[in-house]
Amino acid sequence: MNMKTKWYKNKAFMGGFIIIVMIASTIGFALFQGGDESSKTEYNGFKFYQQEGGWLTIINNQKFGFRYLPEELENISMGIINTGTNRIYIVYDPLTDLNKDYFFNRVGGTLMYMGITPQLACDKDEGCSNIPVRSCKDEFSMLYLKSGNETKAYNEDNCLVVEAKDNIELDKLSERIMYKLLGVMG
Repeated sequence: MNMKTKWYKNKAFMGGFIIIVMIASTIGFALFQGGDESSKTEYNGFKFYQQEGGWLTIINNQKFGFRYLPEELENISMGIINTGTNRIYIVYDPLTDLNKDYFFNRVGGTLMYMGITPQLACDKDEGCSNIPVRSCKDEFSMLYLKSGNETKAYNEDNCLVVEAKDNIELDKLSERIMYKLLGVMG
């Protein structure tokens, strides 16, 4: 077999391989879009597809992953989030055990998707460096993470106070806020 014949056979093999991969990808995407009815649910006109570790929905051609379905979070009271601004401060107590980084990544990512810049801030100077200190009385839009005995989000001055007793409850609150921001829940 000469070099030229071998080269053409390799090209034909690679071309065939690429076509098979493209067809398989298209079939996989079509199956996902159609979804398995047993692993799909709908809430307020939004379709949720079960995946490993949670649920996926598509909003404006953007995929969003969640651990909880909206109906699992309906019991969490929710105040008003002021989204009529280009920046929202996520204020936290530096001495609390609540995972502000996880909250900031989840809710902050949704804010950025909406064209709003999330900015971390502390509620006091102690234990906080290189970021601003903010209070709910300041004239900014803010989400204030607070340790408490209940899981709820309520308005106080210029803040939506996000109160949770632990990080599991904070995770639920972060998803409840994301659903509100995305228009899935009121």
